[in-house]
Amino acid sequence: MRSFSGLFKREVGNEKPQPSLYDQRRSVSSNRVAGINFNVAKYSVSDLKYVLCYDVKQVYRHSYMASYSIYNIHTREVWELDPPEVVNSVLQYAAWGVQGQQLIYIFENNIYYQSDVKSNSLRLTSSGKEGVIFNGIADWLYEEEILQTHVAHWWSPDGERLAFLVLNDSLVPNMALPRFTGMAYPKGKQYPYPKAGQPNPAVKLYVVNLYGPTHTLELMPPETLKLRGQAQITALPLPVLLKLL
Repeated sequence: MRSFSGLFKREVGNEKPQPSLYDQRRSVSSNRVAGINFNVAKYSVSDLKYVLCYDVKQVYRHSYMASYSIYNIHTREVWELDPPEVVNSVLQYAAWGVQGQQLIYIFENNIYYQSDVKSNSLRLTSSGKEGVIFNGIADWLYEEEILQTHVAHWWSPDGERLAFLVLNDSLVPNMALPRFTGMAYPKGKQYPYPKAGQPNPAVKLYVVNLYGPTHTLELMPPETLKLRGQAQITALPLPVLLKLL
């Protein structure tokens, strides 16, 4: 472990979230999209027809919360990107997929998928629990020390499958750290933080089929890692991912 620096909130104006490595669309900072004024920090374009606009609130070094809107460049229609069960939601992540108008977003540590902007959302996971179980998005430890990003999912090149991590922090000891908010006394918050010899987050790797009947398969670690008692995914290189998918 290097330090606790990634736990402390940074000024959004100094470090804005970067577009996903898996999103090949254009993404820039602007308050004006296709001639329309938006109060947004970022936007990304899908097939020159739809724009995903979002304003952000930084969480850790890489992660952020944001409200998202979809804008049709041709009709100028605008609508919010929300899970079926919630309106005016704040999402942990949202981005275009690798084909057409695919969308993926994460709300309350669960993954949602849309095959296009007008289709119904399909919830791919249901085990998400705030601060405990993370689907497709990193906890603080994996974001800061291992993946160097908050994104913990990967598309197959054809967009038909999605690999994602499930991180479980239930056995990780908590550490209380102060948060300095400008008030006379700092606020304390508990963070799962494993010191040497303590349990790391339990991690599993899944692949879900997005075309046809939804089918999710867990990819098991090699037997050599199983014998050591605790597997840890440090990266998922593209050649390995292509082989798995």
